[in-house]
Formats: sequence, C-alpha cells, structure tokens
Amino acid sequence: MAKKINTNRVIPKFADEALRLAKGDRKAAYSQYIILMYRATGRPVPGCDNKELQAYYDETGGDGDEIQGD
Repeated sequence: MAKKINTNRVIPKFADEALRLAKGDRKAAYSQYIILMYRATGRPVPGCDNKELQAYYDETGGDGDEIQGD
C-alpha cells in the first residue's frame, strides 16, 4: 500500500529556510531540511519525506524563482 502524502507533517519555517539555503534547488532542499530539523531537535528524523516536502513546495509555489542566495 502506498503511503499517503501529508503536507501537514512539513514545518513551513524549516521548509522555507531549507529552500533558501539550497538557493532554490528543490532537490537539495530536502537535505537542508534534514539538517535544520536535526539542529532544532537533535534527532536525524525530519518528520516528513521528500515527496511531502516537494508537495508542500507545489502547494505554496516554492519553485525557487523568488529565492535569493546569501
């Protein structure tokens, strides 16, 4: 049975920051999300998977176009 995508598990604050740190690269954003969650919780478990993070970006229009790097 396929796992249902649940974007409610994505923490917007971390997802948005992860995309910014990845300079708009959605593929790299999941790695950044895991790092941010680890720093915040001390656990290497992000609470969501990459499909859910990408669905969150789809819902919010996070395509990286408006993201500017440092």
